[in-house]
Amino acid sequence: MCGDLLATELAEILSILGIPLETIRYYTDSRVVLGYIGNKTRSVYTYVSNWVDRILRVFSTNKWNFITCLLY
Repeated sequence: MCGDLLATELAEILSILGIPLETIRYYTDSRVVLGYIGNKTRSVYTYVSNWVDRILRVFSTNKWNFITCLLY
């Protein structure tokens, strides 16, 4: 989740620089994080809720995608 929050903060900087955020898509390798971001009904720990709120202030849930990490 730290990486996803960092991506959100970097996107805010890109927005300040005038780069349109509509063209950016975000990827995470954690299905748990995607579950937290898409969670609308269940309560979670306060710190998780604060991080998710921070992420969703910048992006909607449909901007986030899952990517599988393959290790060889």
